[in-house]
Amino acid sequence: MRRDRETVLIRRPVWVELVPAGTRFELMQGTMAEITQALGSSFTLYVDGRLARLAGEDADAIGKTPPVA
Repeated sequence: MRRDRETVLIRRPVWVELVPAGTRFELMQGTMAEITQALGSSFTLYVDGRLARLAGEDADAIGKTPPVA
């Protein structure tokens, strides 16, 4: 199985939600993360051993534009 993940640097503090719990937490500037999915209006990130949902409106925090649904 091939996994294409893009490593990104968090460019500014940003709030994300843990998957699947929905608990909100803040990622700090300088944190490394991997984009595992970009669907709908959000990104799924793998960071510090956890999956987190980043809202599309915060895509600039990872140097991206919001994904298209």
